[in-house]
Amino acid sequence: LASYKIARDKLRVDSWSPDNEEIVSFAIEQAQGGDSGFQGQVGGYFLNGNEFVGKNVKEGFKWYKILADKGNPKYQGQIGLLYIEGKGVARNEVEGLAWLHLSVSGNSTRVRKDNRIQVAQLLIDEVENSLDKESVIRARARAKELAKEIEANKINKTAVRISEPSIVDISYRKSNESNKIATRQRDRAAL
Repeated sequence: LASYKIARDKLRVDSWSPDNEEIVSFAIEQAQGGDSGFQGQVGGYFLNGNEFVGKNVKEGFKWYKILADKGNPKYQGQIGLLYIEGKGVARNEVEGLAWLHLSVSGNSTRVRKDNRIQVAQLLIDEVENSLDKESVIRARARAKELAKEIEANKINKTAVRISEPSIVDISYRKSNESNKIATRQRDRAAL
């Protein structure tokens, strides 16, 4: 249990401490607009509390979950830890273990070198040793389900982006429409 506490403390996301309310308001506005960097920062504000926003672990969980659902391994590990500790969400070690597994499942160089990912692996070992075999199997299966859900979500967002008209398409349509109007005006003037 001692190694769990040490690993847990190392896994925590470093919190940037804002020095005025305007910065906090700006960060929240940017997070609400979809900026991933600010979403993580705002999650940290609420999880840790500060003089401008009170401690609200459920709100912090919400912001971290947005990033975890986008496939960010750092925040997937955070979500796992919050589930295991029951902070901001009902305690669920199986779900927490699943998120931890997901956080270390990426094979990019950046993920392998991230110290938090290595620490998450230590937590996985600790939590798996404390659970029965069936719970560990359920957690691993759940991690696979989560990975599929996240991948499907990425594909759906890409499909939406592809189906939306691009600036080039819109410019072409406007240009084409302008040409048609000009042609009609010339035709009318020629009559």
